[in-house]
Amino acid sequence: MSTGTSLLPIEVATPADLPSILDLLSTEYGYPYNSAAFWQWRYFQNPVAQVAIYVVRGETGEVAAMQPVSAYSMVVGGEVRRVHLFTGAITHSRYRRRGLFRRLIEQIVADLGQRGDFFIYTFPNELSVQGFQRFTGWQLRELLSLYVRPLFSLGWLQSGSAVSGKIDVAPTLSPERVGDLILSEVSHFEEDTHLLLQSAFLNRSVYVQRSRDYLEWRYPGNPTSTYFIQQVQCGDDLVGYVVVKASQLYGLRAGLVADLVASDNQVARALLKRTIRASRRRGLQVLAYLVGRFNPYRGALLRAGFLPLPRQGLPRRFYLYTHPGTATGGALGRTIEEMPWYVTWGDTDVV
Repeated sequence: MSTGTSLLPIEVATPADLPSILDLLSTEYGYPYNSAAFWQWRYFQNPVAQVAIYVVRGETGEVAAMQPVSAYSMVVGGEVRRVHLFTGAITHSRYRRRGLFRRLIEQIVADLGQRGDFFIYTFPNELSVQGFQRFTGWQLRELLSLYVRPLFSLGWLQSGSAVSGKIDVAPTLSPERVGDLILSEVSHFEEDTHLLLQSAFLNRSVYVQRSRDYLEWRYPGNPTSTYFIQQVQCGDDLVGYVVVKASQLYGLRAGLVADLVASDNQVARALLKRTIRASRRRGLQVLAYLVGRFNPYRGALLRAGFLPLPRQGLPRRFYLYTHPGTATGGALGRTIEEMPWYVTWGDTDVV
């Protein structure tokens, strides 16, 4: 006789649950999301976030459903605050349509509420968004925009030619000087980003704190993905960087621009120009940049040949949902909702 859904216990997973978690993931996802290396990096051994993986135990003790919660630092009006990101939700096919996802979300919101003011954000896919559309307190913050920059002829892209095979990210460009700027390709973030973030357009928005430790964990430290990084210095100061992941996307060799930060549009244009050359050198066929409504580099993107795809032309929609803390909105939630938010592909869990 099956245990009633309401009686299936909700717990916070421990490292001992990793095999059961990977078994669950393997029912829906392939590499890297079902790899132990990815999960140790993203969740169990994350050095920059406080992580709790909420799980529903199945009838034989297995992980039947889960929702990871990661607390990251966000800069809000110049003040660093802790916010919570939901990623990687999944329910085993045997336990679907039994309300487990709703129970997980409600339990996490209740637990966070006991700790005081809180704010949650998530980037649901086409399946999980149906839940957030119904759950109490959740708001569609925005639909993200996708900018693309073909690196070869539009006629070739329209032909639908597909490419397979591993993408080589090894080739690099030599350092170059553009006026007072020195552009170079690097494998690590050696410079503190504090002064850059203060001078960049980001100081007019809220954003996930891009400290050196965070960037090192998020990109060079990722054991299952490879990125290439272009940076710009003016004298001894870091004044901009761009992070790109080379990937197969809809049959194309695509460069996915995970993050872009620059002190002004001149620096952004120089970075994008160099990124286009570096991407062509790697044999990439298109660059894609996902960004929210607050896009301080829109002018630089347009001048570099990036074009926003119309929503009806998107292969899928990219949602940002938020929970501001209470039904009426906590103080932290109200502040974040009132300010522009700089969000890019790198803030999600898919690039």
